[in-house]
Amino acid sequence: MLVETVIILPLLVLLISGIVEFGMMFREASTITASTRAGARMASSMPRQATFAQATADAVTSAIQGLPTNEPQQLWVYAANSNGFPDSASSMPSSCTKCVKFNWNSTTKSFGTPVYNNYPATGTGGQNACPGTTDQVGVYVTGLHKEIFPLYGNRTLTGKTVMRLEPVPSSQTCSG
Repeated sequence: MLVETVIILPLLVLLISGIVEFGMMFREASTITASTRAGARMASSMPRQATFAQATADAVTSAIQGLPTNEPQQLWVYAANSNGFPDSASSMPSSCTKCVKFNWNSTTKSFGTPVYNNYPATGTGGQNACPGTTDQVGVYVTGLHKEIFPLYGNRTLTGKTVMRLEPVPSSQTCSG
């Protein structure tokens, strides 16, 4: 009986710790994905408004509060191409020409002031929110899942949501 316990117990502990680790990581990935949806809803509903990027960051911050404070890393709000990525990329690049980038501040527990801002709501390179031809806006969030058990390693979690800008009323300027 003792020999069987010595053989089975480490396997059982490994299995249970893996289940717990995967469950925590899945919960955190779901929270990150939900936060991108909240941010994209906010960004798409505020076309041509100068505060759209900060309002998006605030919506993501609010939705991500369930994560430990050291896990969120970056937030990007960007003009999305037809594949849902910035510029002409087919995956998330390390930088982009029409985006606003925020870093997580674990002290204030928020995505504060943008560290990179090259996506104006209006003017040259601004949002096109003309009915029938609206641009797409993307929200991308990265987070770091820190391992609970030292067997599995830390994992970078990402979430991305892309939505079309809501068209502005015909009485307003919709592009340029």
